[in-house]
Amino acid sequence: LAPRPGPRHGVTADAASGGRRAPARRLAAALLAAVALVWALPAQAPAHAVLEHTAPHQNASVQAAPRQVRLEFNEPVEASLGAIRVYDQQGARVDQATVSYAPGGQSAVVVGLRDGLPRGIYTTTYRVVSADGHPVSGGFAFGVGRAVSASRDTPQVADLLARAAAGPAVEGVYGIARGLHYAALLLVVGAVFFRLLVWPAIRPPRWPARVLVTAAAVGLGSALAAVALQGALGAGVGLTGALDAEVLRGSLDSRTGTAWLLRAALWAFLLVFAALYRDLRTRREALGLALPAAVLVGTLPYAGHAETQAPQAVLVPADVLHVLAAGAWLGGLVLLLVCFWPRRGDGPGDGAATATARFSRLALPAIVVLAGAGIAQSWFYLGSVGAIVDSTYGWALVAKVAVLGLIVAAAAGSRRRTARLARGDVGGVHGLRRAMQAEVVLAVLVLAATATLVRAAPPATIDGGPVIRELDLGPMRLQLDIEPGDVGPADYHLYLFDRRTGAQVDRVEELTVQLVQPEKGIGPITLDIPRKGPAHYELRDSTLGVSGTWRAAITARVSEFDQYT
Repeated sequence: LAPRPGPRHGVTADAASGGRRAPARRLAAALLAAVALVWALPAQAPAHAVLEHTAPHQNASVQAAPRQVRLEFNEPVEASLGAIRVYDQQGARVDQATVSYAPGGQSAVVVGLRDGLPRGIYTTTYRVVSADGHPVSGGFAFGVGRAVSASRDTPQVADLLARAAAGPAVEGVYGIARGLHYAALLLVVGAVFFRLLVWPAIRPPRWPARVLVTAAAVGLGSALAAVALQGALGAGVGLTGALDAEVLRGSLDSRTGTAWLLRAALWAFLLVFAALYRDLRTRREALGLALPAAVLVGTLPYAGHAETQAPQAVLVPADVLHVLAAGAWLGGLVLLLVCFWPRRGDGPGDGAATATARFSRLALPAIVVLAGAGIAQSWFYLGSVGAIVDSTYGWALVAKVAVLGLIVAAAAGSRRRTARLARGDVGGVHGLRRAMQAEVVLAVLVLAATATLVRAAPPATIDGGPVIRELDLGPMRLQLDIEPGDVGPADYHLYLFDRRTGAQVDRVEELTVQLVQPEKGIGPITLDIPRKGPAHYELRDSTLGVSGTWRAAITARVSEFDQYT
């Protein structure tokens, strides 16, 4: 993005053209890298909704064919069309396809069965969505007049789940849609702050119209796509089935799908507003843009981590402030870069020195708010340093903080160049523009990390509340819940899933937990965790009388000679 050629600066046309192409190539490369990162991310870890009881019970043998299958979870879930499927030994479905909630809330889900089921073994699979929008899947078998045993004639849960899974294409495209949505939102928020606090110092150009219209169009498209993709994820269908009427109806019946539809409506309003008031020439027009943008930001905690995890009084405001601060800084940075875009009849530094100085005064408090809100969220979502390296959420957070650190370092270099720009130094313009281009490219990677944070379930630890940890245990994925996470009696719940398919694992012969507190030299304390239900192990009222950070070593023995720790 070199200055427009002219005798004042002595820059050739070829140099200007090459300068315009280089940043575009860098930004395109960053976008491709972000898309690849989102697509290559591992599948979602099991979320907090866990199957606790089933009727019929797992591996149970009943004499009379049941009329329905009932699944009870530890929290309310959303079940769309095909959320529960029951198969016979030939792999044919024997359920009535209509899923309903049992009386008393949405934590128990029921599906009816066909009349007159013959003797045999039946396999049940489920795919529901937890309160924070994460899909949870698994399965179990029961027998009618026959004992349940491993058989080549019996469909495997993993195979049936794979048949009903949405697949990596849906998850990858969904992640990209979320990233584009965040990018559009940051641009609109940045435009509001930039127009009210920075723009008055420079001559109003026409460029914001393109930025706002493009951002609103991208936001609308990504929100509408997310409605369909959320339905596909919940129903377990591929991209080709995302627009099916029943899938869309199931999405709109869910909290997450409703949230995306509300965002799409707000984006449609913003798109019309940006088209009508292209230049935002008055503060009233800017404030008119600010209202729907603020409501849009306010929808982010809905059906997300902040709303489903305590303390909401801290996490919901922190979530909103985090996005507002990020928009003021990173979205405003994009608009500041546009100020340096050569326009006909403009010199490269026209108004740039004043705009940069004003933006610096805006960026500093925005960074402080961003850091403060991020620390508050991390404290409650992670709870300990060890959780950072034990979860996808923790590693995504590390990546986001690292890239933000690089952006802050680049911004510090930009501030040093501002003085040269104020003196009319063309070299200062070039250097400042390159630094801002680097910051924008890094911001694209931040959006990829943010999409990952939304996608992954945080290993939350809350004082006095439940401690939740997820970790790999050989070929299995283990979720450990300790409630309450405080001194005194506590209940231990351990759930085992297949790392590849997400199906419940019920072949563990013995499960033990060893607790140690290195700081005070306590332990090891060994706890034997008895089996409670399908892939569910529970120990109630076990007391730890000393406060502090405890380390847990979990061992699963799967045979006489094999175990995983």
